[in-house]
Amino acid sequence: METCFVPDTGQVFLDHVGLFVGDLDAAPAALTRLGFTLTPRAVHVNRDAGGQTVPSGTSNHCAMFHEGYLEILSATGDTPLAAQLEAWLARHAGAHLIAFAAADAAERHAALAGTDLAPLPLVRLQRPIDVDGGSATGRFSVVRMPPEAMPEGRIQIVTHHTPDLVWQPRFLTHANGVEALREVLVSVDDPAAAAGRFGRLLARPARVADGEAEVVLDRGRLRFLTPARLRRRLPDLTPPAPPFIAAVGFRCRDLAATGRFLAERKVPVIEQDRMQLRLPASEAFGLTMLFRSAERED
Repeated sequence: METCFVPDTGQVFLDHVGLFVGDLDAAPAALTRLGFTLTPRAVHVNRDAGGQTVPSGTSNHCAMFHEGYLEILSATGDTPLAAQLEAWLARHAGAHLIAFAAADAAERHAALAGTDLAPLPLVRLQRPIDVDGGSATGRFSVVRMPPEAMPEGRIQIVTHHTPDLVWQPRFLTHANGVEALREVLVSVDDPAAAAGRFGRLLARPARVADGEAEVVLDRGRLRFLTPARLRRRLPDLTPPAPPFIAAVGFRCRDLAATGRFLAERKVPVIEQDRMQLRLPASEAFGLTMLFRSAERED
């Protein structure tokens, strides 16, 4: 499967969703049971004003897809960023980060400066990446939004400077057949207002219809639902107060094969039809997962 992992100039991709966990040692076994292939643990560092690298206080594993990825993130140090992660996790278990990819994060940062969505200072992030037993350095430019501007989670725009290190072929095949991150469902009180903010952030139009709203990207999309509509979609979920990231949608290579794999692992499937399998949030640290057929791209 040939894929361009990073966007061209002017494009915006749904890059990854961050699942915050309290125990990074327990996470790999739980996600592997669901059929995800995970990258080795990586410790994050930032480059300070003097050019020195300092720990950011967080570490991760990732499930890399041909389109986007799922990040499993935990606090592993005593830093402001680690404290922020712990604060989000104390609010509720699950996903707390949505990252969008752009060709030039610094340019988007400059465009947002002085607006009501003025971002935090641009961050030059690094992390070690295992390369066939050795180690190389993954480099990223990251625009992080202040929580008061984007209360739905840690919202950021990233530019990948070393995509070949991040998307290594050996990590792209998953036993559950997932090949793409396609959608994020967010519960909010006012879908039109939330979609409008995200639309301004990403320079994309917001679409509002029938009490829901969405922002469609060059790859992937965001969908905003009221708590009432979310209850109809996910009646088994006990949701926290909005706003919160309720679910992620993945595209699978062969949904029937995905269903067989999950059945063999005795993973409970709450809802199943020809085009979608839904797993309860309890199976993935508070995040509802929607496994979808490639036919279901509506």
